[in-house]
Amino acid sequence: MLLSACSDTKEAGQSKRLPISLKPTLVNNVNQFNTYVQQRHLDVGRQTKTMAAQINMFANEPSHENLLRAQAAWQTAHESFLKLKPALLVDKDQLIRRIDAWPIQPGFLDSLPDYPTTGIVNDISIEISATELIHQHGITSDDEVALGYHSLEYLLFARKLSDYIENSVPADSNPALSTRSLENVGAAAKNVNRRTLMLSTIVIQLATDIDRFIIQSESELDDQSSSAPILAGLLKSLLKNMRQAFRESLLLNERDVSHGGYSDTSRSALLQELNTLRSLTLGEVNLSPLFTILDATNAKSFEITINQAIALAAKEAPSETEQINLDLTLSALLHQLEDFELALRLRLND
Repeated sequence: MLLSACSDTKEAGQSKRLPISLKPTLVNNVNQFNTYVQQRHLDVGRQTKTMAAQINMFANEPSHENLLRAQAAWQTAHESFLKLKPALLVDKDQLIRRIDAWPIQPGFLDSLPDYPTTGIVNDISIEISATELIHQHGITSDDEVALGYHSLEYLLFARKLSDYIENSVPADSNPALSTRSLENVGAAAKNVNRRTLMLSTIVIQLATDIDRFIIQSESELDDQSSSAPILAGLLKSLLKNMRQAFRESLLLNERDVSHGGYSDTSRSALLQELNTLRSLTLGEVNLSPLFTILDATNAKSFEITINQAIALAAKEAPSETEQINLDLTLSALLHQLEDFELALRLRLND
């Protein structure tokens, strides 16, 4: 049935171009999109600064209260970036991989319970600097993540507070410790400074990469000479992000590989991405007239499907059936976006 729908869309797209009467609507859509992007730029910039300040406060004064503030600021900043992410209309995969790479290998960053000497933190031959972390990031595998939101997520949510406090287990406070245990305590204390420096270095580089992301998304809008290519780029970007959202849904219950698993924010991140999709198609940017021209039946179904997906994603403790329904709904949403993107591309190439 999906193949048939794609075929029908293709035939319709080949038969005629977009009507001239739609042009004012498309221009208005681009103005709406520009306004959306400008607002998100301001929000992401503000939240990034807040996150950096809270993380640096924790790095300088590690305490339970400062850790909670840093964690809360991380979640707000990450979700604000998810609202902006689809606004990058030209593929910049390398930059996205620096900002929002996941899943990660925790042992690539730091020690593991059974491997206390693993990770960059414990490898004194690796300098903790932005240049070196950029070099290490994805050095042999995509999940060798040394930068971005999710390396910060692991360091803030999966590591213990004591990992950031020197002499948190003083050797002379427990005479029963063996010589080997004392050596391990000493090694852990020596790594506190490297771990803290890594935290601060990652957040500085993340702020730099986000600034670059914002500049590039602004310049791409300025480079477009007409409204239709901008909206075609938006649909392509939304489709790409929807494919990732579908993958995220399938991995919601897999903590080590889900998007935001260490912070237990996988579901809220997915919900944010779906709300962003609705904002960029039926809300702050209203593509309904364009969708109706491309495929009136699909346009009606799309609004129903996106609302169903958001309702299912918003459930905090979904049943197995509800989770399956979410996956199926996201699959349908993905196919609907594919049909819109194909239909618009065909009409623009006619």
